[in-house]
Amino acid sequence: MEKNNLREFPHVINGKVITLKVQDLLKGVDLTDTRRRRPDAGFRDQALRLFYSYSHKDEALRDELEVRLKLLQRNNLIQPWHDRRILPGADWKHELDTNLERADIILLLISSDFIASDYCYEIEVEQALKRHEAKEAIVLPILIRPVNWNAIPFNHLQALPPDLKAVTQWTDRDAAWLAIEQGIEKVIREKLHR
Repeated sequence: MEKNNLREFPHVINGKVITLKVQDLLKGVDLTDTRRRRPDAGFRDQALRLFYSYSHKDEALRDELEVRLKLLQRNNLIQPWHDRRILPGADWKHELDTNLERADIILLLISSDFIASDYCYEIEVEQALKRHEAKEAIVLPILIRPVNWNAIPFNHLQALPPDLKAVTQWTDRDAAWLAIEQGIEKVIREKLHR
């Protein structure tokens, strides 16, 4: 059902028709080698899936952010994914769509190149916002390079870093990444305690 983009389906229980969400049914399903398990009871059993939406021209900045989020990954809070993990010969569009549809958290790495990318802006952002509005995923815009934030149609979403100062404008870039890391961790912990 998920592969065919079926999000909901009716089911009859005790003579009543209810609507089941495919995404909710798949939570907790462990596909081979997609999620790490920890034997300690003190750790979460499964990490939240994190999807990077970005322009390839910003790949170096994505790499910097991925390094900063490594501790969240080591603590089994996130399982990051981006398109550079697509294997040769794979259907790249299917891989992108599937991982975007499964993501719990979608990071939009905002830059002028991101906005200029038809695929990022018109396909990934549109799908991400639909999932955000349906409360199926959390969308977090991250300003990595300066843009006219007020002209972006999804500027109602709270973005990182604080004060809407793009990462490349910070004199101490490590401080910018730390603020973003802490913001993402706060969102994750909030989601886990719902």
